[in-house]
Amino acid sequence: MKERPKDEAARWLDSASNDLDAAEWDLQGKFYNYACFKSQQSAEKALKAFLYFRGLRRLIGHSTHDLLQQCIQLDPSFETLREDCTELDLHYLPSRYPNSLPGGVPHLFYTKKRAEEVIACARRVIEKVKRLIPE
Repeated sequence: MKERPKDEAARWLDSASNDLDAAEWDLQGKFYNYACFKSQQSAEKALKAFLYFRGLRRLIGHSTHDLLQQCIQLDPSFETLREDCTELDLHYLPSRYPNSLPGGVPHLFYTKKRAEEVIACARRVIEKVKRLIPE
């Protein structure tokens, strides 16, 4: 059975919120690199929720910047999230893989301040999407 766009959007938005909760938990546990990665994931899922809500079907890719471009085409007000999505994408690989950094390992590069900033970026994305998808 095919999902209705609103139902599929709700599933993705619920998952996005759960990822943001996990990022907050990682922040408290001082796993700052994972807080950043999960923040990126939460924003990615939120943007996909909006796109599913608007009727898109095959959403491929993980870049919040690229997904944001699609959202802007449907609703120009998403433009306000450009800097947030650019910041979030910076943490997709380096937060997890040592070979994405010039030396060291991810958990040594991430700080509480950075994690708080990245979580705030993701929160703005999720809040925007929640305002545009009626319950």
